[in-house]
Amino acid sequence: MAPKPTSDWPAPWHVCETLGKGVALRFRGACRDGVTVECKDCGQTLVYRKPRPGKVIHGQTVGPRDHF
Repeated sequence: MAPKPTSDWPAPWHVCETLGKGVALRFRGACRDGVTVECKDCGQTLVYRKPRPGKVIHGQTVGPRDHF
């Protein structure tokens, strides 16, 4: 089964089929794009994907800050 993408850092919420309830999983080390974590009970793998803005909000550019 392919890893399920998540952007919840540092603890993704996962509904475990084995336990029948939601559990928090912890990433180890630095949370970079592509890091995986596995549920110890059901074995489902989740992969971290860095959130990206969907669109420009109120004419603001996405990038380094150029004002204070």
